[in-house]
Amino acid sequence: PQYFPHDWFSLVNTDARPPFRWFCIGPKRSGTTVHTDPLGTAAWNAVTHGLKRWVLMEPHETKKRVKGKEFLQKGEDDEAIMYFDYILPRIKQAYPDLKIYEGLQKPGEVIFVPGDWWHGVLNLEDTVAVTQNYCGPDNFDLVWTKTRREREKIAWLWLRNMRRYSPLYQRAMELNKRDNFKMRHERPAGERLSDASSSSSESSSDSSSDEAVDLDPVGLEAAVPDAFKTLGAVGFKHQGSEPVREMVTAARNSMVPGEGAAAVHKRRRLVEEMRNA
Repeated sequence: PQYFPHDWFSLVNTDARPPFRWFCIGPKRSGTTVHTDPLGTAAWNAVTHGLKRWVLMEPHETKKRVKGKEFLQKGEDDEAIMYFDYILPRIKQAYPDLKIYEGLQKPGEVIFVPGDWWHGVLNLEDTVAVTQNYCGPDNFDLVWTKTRREREKIAWLWLRNMRRYSPLYQRAMELNKRDNFKMRHERPAGERLSDASSSSSESSSDSSSDEAVDLDPVGLEAAVPDAFKTLGAVGFKHQGSEPVREMVTAARNSMVPGEGAAAVHKRRRLVEEMRNA
């Protein structure tokens, strides 16, 4: 949507960056119980078919209060339908001071979920939606400080490309200095953060390819000067006549603003010919 143009995690190529965009297809009575999204990212969610019921609670609320597992009774579980029908009313009764925001989302409507806000959803009909978690100017500080601690390898890849392509590098380093935070490559070998995550997303390689052609410029306009002139498919013109292998599919298929369908087809054909040479 035009109101959410930013995607600063695009400075990490699509093979290494965390999952961030989904189609959500669910039958009536399906959904999610209350949770927060990873790494402080904010999200937008657009419904194309069906009807969603949302509940949101503020970031400072405790997990115990918002999830209400203490109110589960015999025969109940923590599925979304149980949460909305039984647990949520009991939470409201037990904690009258708890601010709870609720609403219905119809086709064509978009909901915004700020970073670190508790939220849950119940599909009141068979529903299709598309959603994306993003980092942008409104939440970069929060996302960076969480990512550097919870996803160390991804943070290193991100910082490396900030240094290469974006003024964001200066802000990231300011935050590290402010918090006296040392990145993995700045600490003694083998030293881990005491509360670092062991998430499977840490399997990304430090040697991940991060040439200009590997980075999708969409969403980076505010973070990278002349993003569409330097990143993505246009980066191939800087590679010379030698074949360029192991490129990310998203970059090869990305659009250049103002490029017509014939030009897109020609560019992709030339790329494939070069790769197969």
